[in-house]
Amino acid sequence: MATATTPTTDIRSADELITLADAFNLSVTVKSTTNEDVTTHTVRITVPVPAPLAGTERGRELLASAAVMQWAKSTGKGARARRVSATAETSTGQTQLLTLAAIDLAIRDMGQAAAEYARETAPRTADVHNAPHALYFGDNRRGSGFSADHIRKIVSNRRFAGRFTHLDDDGTVHCGTHRYVPQPGPARTKTPAPQDRQHLRIVNGGTPQLIPTPEALAEINHAMMGGKSDVRRMSASRDEAFISYKDPARGTVILRPVHEGDYPSVLPERPTDDELAGQITDGYRAFLARTFSAVADNTAIPVCADMLRPGMDVVSAVRQEQRTVSTVTRYTGPGTPSVTAYWVCRVPTDSVSGDARTFPPDFHLIVTRESLHRLYGTLPSRPAAEVLAADPIPASASVLDGMPGRELTREELRRSYVALPYTSYLVQLRDAGRWILPNHDDGAHMMRGHVALALRRTLDDAPGTARATVDTDGTVYVSNGRQAARYIPAPLITAYDSDHCPGCSTPYATNGDGPCTGGRSLSAEERRRAAEKDQMRAVAYAGRWWAEQGTDTPTDDAMREAFKRSGSQPRPELYPTIRAAIAANMPPVAAAPLFAAHAAHKAVMQAASLTPRDVQNLAHHVEELRRAAPARLHTQLHAAAVAADDAWPLLKTASTPTEQDEANDRARHALVACRAAILAVAPRAHRMHGTDLPATDAAIRVAARAYNAADSTPEELLGTEYGPVAVRVQCRADIGSGGKITAVITAGVDNALGGFIPAHPPLVVKFTRQDDRLDPAENARKAIGPMFRVDVPVDYVVDRS
Repeated sequence: MATATTPTTDIRSADELITLADAFNLSVTVKSTTNEDVTTHTVRITVPVPAPLAGTERGRELLASAAVMQWAKSTGKGARARRVSATAETSTGQTQLLTLAAIDLAIRDMGQAAAEYARETAPRTADVHNAPHALYFGDNRRGSGFSADHIRKIVSNRRFAGRFTHLDDDGTVHCGTHRYVPQPGPARTKTPAPQDRQHLRIVNGGTPQLIPTPEALAEINHAMMGGKSDVRRMSASRDEAFISYKDPARGTVILRPVHEGDYPSVLPERPTDDELAGQITDGYRAFLARTFSAVADNTAIPVCADMLRPGMDVVSAVRQEQRTVSTVTRYTGPGTPSVTAYWVCRVPTDSVSGDARTFPPDFHLIVTRESLHRLYGTLPSRPAAEVLAADPIPASASVLDGMPGRELTREELRRSYVALPYTSYLVQLRDAGRWILPNHDDGAHMMRGHVALALRRTLDDAPGTARATVDTDGTVYVSNGRQAARYIPAPLITAYDSDHCPGCSTPYATNGDGPCTGGRSLSAEERRRAAEKDQMRAVAYAGRWWAEQGTDTPTDDAMREAFKRSGSQPRPELYPTIRAAIAANMPPVAAAPLFAAHAAHKAVMQAASLTPRDVQNLAHHVEELRRAAPARLHTQLHAAAVAADDAWPLLKTASTPTEQDEANDRARHALVACRAAILAVAPRAHRMHGTDLPATDAAIRVAARAYNAADSTPEELLGTEYGPVAVRVQCRADIGSGGKITAVITAGVDNALGGFIPAHPPLVVKFTRQDDRLDPAENARKAIGPMFRVDVPVDYVVDRS
């Protein structure tokens, strides 16, 4: 039966169809007109077009779908109504509906199609923003404080009923004539099932790790029941727990549920120090350095509260003697008027900050660099040989006097995870002025607790002499004046394995009990000699790179592939030095490929005479051009150079007409191959364009070296380094009336012997004489002088030859 708001016709069959359409949430409009004694009712049933679909292709398709019926009934008493017409309209045409059953079926099809589309496009309940919502009718706000769970229930019910629901990118939920808009504020949601939740697991106050809640609950239950013999002490409340294990390797574990604002253990990209600090003056930065020793020794930096993230270690105390380090576990922000940080204090007895504090967004907190490296995964790792060989102790100083970094105190070492941020370390001992690894039977791997114990014992044995420091990369140095050791964090070594000796890469299980032959640091003189040898090797490999790869980017993979073809591979740690040598030893042709190609194309034109000398010179040009070409063109260039190199001996030795013809054919084919290869490197090499003219002093010198590299010796190329740079314009009037002037433009370098070293093929310009009173040079200055856009002098010379 039709509702009070549903239009009616007082015709039973029509009203039944209207009621059916209303049950399917279709829109019904009735237009009644009376003409003399007959009343006509036009009933139009359509699919409602949601506001988000208005104007879209789907919206126009829905708008075009309709069922239109026309009924007529006389106004006389006892008159019967009759159906005049009924059609089903779509975007592609109309269909006549001849019976009530056909009309009923058409309305059901429309309703079911609309409901199916609404269910398919309805948002998932998980997509609803986890925030309170406000109710809007149009632009009018009618209510607020609707929880996210309430909105999810509405979305679920509308999907079940087949009512259209739309979720905007900003989280607004559209429900017919009204919408729910998420509002900033704390979320009010029900606790999901444990299998859908996650916990944070924090070991020794380090970086939080996301684990499934069932795993966290299983660890809590095991620590309370079956594994309680392995636990030193424990406190738990509902689904949170603090567990201190007896085994130092397992350390102290904090388990708690994940809250909104928690971040994964490694974030994708580390902001720069300036981005983390935000707006900070030099005076305030100096004040922080005086107040916090961690800022003074660069082991921590100021970070805006708005840039705070879970996993950062915050230095909370302001005393120079001790520092309290707290690990941020969650926060409210950024972009809010205030930032609330929640953290676990790693020294609870010395805390000055509590477990939660609220800061303005521009307030500066002191965050350790170590935690930033762990959080963003930017801790630099190097090969074991490079790490073990490094020695920052000056050659003229002892370890006790020259150890770098911030000094550690006995109080800090009471809790190892405060002073030592890493769980595992590698020990080296000082012997005869260098660092060495312990014997194989002793092993070099140590856990954080063992390192802290060794440091405390050393400081206790010589309280007035012994010192211990931690460097900016986490390496710990300790010395009592007679003995010294250092403890290198294991993450600093690439592919570190505690079961293998890092010095000789042999397993401890089979390498015996003697000393390690590797893993030794170098003295200052040895480091200098090694650096010189590495530089010489890098220069040699750079030459092989330019011969093999040319202009390709020298990535590690590209260098590995190039050197594989050439025979031997350099050490991976030598790659940065080789990359610098490649840039420093760039061949002249590679610095300006276009001008090297111009020179090669000029050699092609000269070789058209088919003289052996010119063809041989062409082969040399093409082979030299390989250094300026990408690797994909090397094969084509090499083949062309070989063809020219094979052709010129035939030209030289041909003695009969038949041999001469064969040699000429070989040479012509070589010329065609060389020209195609040259144009593949630089398609504009066949002609010098005015837009290619080098305009600066440096550009002209580089172009001159590239243009003359194949025909000049290294000593001759030195002439491009010295002497004035200029653009020379040689002007000559034509023979006869002299009404035309030809200007030959060449940029180059004047050498010490008075010659001119060109940087490109001549650029020829012809123009009409503008002033008969002036010579060709002055006419050229007036005619083409304004066209030059160069930063070097332009010399206009009259060619009197």
